[in-house]
Amino acid sequence: MIKLIHFGIIVLSSGFLLLCYMLFLRKEKYHQLNRFYLLFSLVFSSLLPFIKFTVSVQHLIPNTQSFLTTVTEAPAIPFGMILYVAGAALFFILFFLRLFKVFRQIIGKHYIEMNGLKVIDNPEQKVPFSFFHYVVVDSTTFELDELDLVLRHEAAHAQQWHTLDILFVELVGVVCWFNPFVWAYKSALKSQHEYAADAAVIHSNVPRNDYFDLILKQIRHQNRLAPVHSFGATAVKSRIRMMIAPVHGRHRWMRYLSVIPMSALLIAGNSLLASSKNVPSFMENVVVPAAVSQSLSEYSDKAETIPTETVKVKRVVRQAKSQQKREENISQLEALESQSWLSTQYGDPVEFYDEAPDTKQEEHYNVIVTGDAPQIYQVNVSETP
Repeated sequence: MIKLIHFGIIVLSSGFLLLCYMLFLRKEKYHQLNRFYLLFSLVFSSLLPFIKFTVSVQHLIPNTQSFLTTVTEAPAIPFGMILYVAGAALFFILFFLRLFKVFRQIIGKHYIEMNGLKVIDNPEQKVPFSFFHYVVVDSTTFELDELDLVLRHEAAHAQQWHTLDILFVELVGVVCWFNPFVWAYKSALKSQHEYAADAAVIHSNVPRNDYFDLILKQIRHQNRLAPVHSFGATAVKSRIRMMIAPVHGRHRWMRYLSVIPMSALLIAGNSLLASSKNVPSFMENVVVPAAVSQSLSEYSDKAETIPTETVKVKRVVRQAKSQQKREENISQLEALESQSWLSTQYGDPVEFYDEAPDTKQEEHYNVIVTGDAPQIYQVNVSETP
């Protein structure tokens, strides 16, 4: 069951890993490693709440089922789940509409096979874009040598399956629509795709200045069609700066290995957070609503479900007192013996005082609470004048 804290873990971990990328890796020319880092970080942070190592905690009183009454939370109206599903459905519809617009540009259109690409000439599409092996371009906008450079660029996208990355991030955005960093991941990933495609063109021995001029011509045009790779979509300044930047030291790629200790640290933190919830409630000095069973009674063999968010401990103890009065087979001696045994084995239990409703006497109750449910193992009553 997904809880609110899981959403927080996803957002914080993805933001932390993205911050590390922006500070230390964004300007590196290892485009494929950056691509892997972004994809891994997005997947890892989305699955982090479910990656944990827990230590099993045994009950404080083993083999004493006759003393126990298990308390489970009554099912509440899942408003959080309804909100999450509604948001995911909305983002899925938006994603489907954007994808449908792309299919309208491709399906049923006449195309020409060129170097493994299916090129569609569309005069209405001023900014070239690619979707898998389909390329939509307005041939009248470019000269023949410029068109060759554009197709080289889009061919690099197709050969490296960049569209698959974008579709994957879009689907992650549907599932984790509450995470604002997903959109930053998609933007960073598209930038790395463009850097990799530009590098492929430059390494094919084309005139670098001609390619720079071609990129500058696309500044005036914007293609808001998604999820596709547009030739002029990414900031021109950053693309040119990345192409002319020198390659740094050979061993700088080793900094990508830092993802291993960072991932281990996040897993350890998540496991520690999950394990902290298994601490018995009485150790945290917290009054926990619960239901009570009486020892050696027929009532103790029955499990009772009570909405734990509405039942208070005082009300539960009053119910236990009434039940104890109806049980004639439990003597005061047995109650004192069980109290002494519990205190000896497990230390002093949680104590509080409650005024009896029909008398002016004060009744002293000892309650031992443990477990994640929680469970009350024993209640002992003694009246003092």
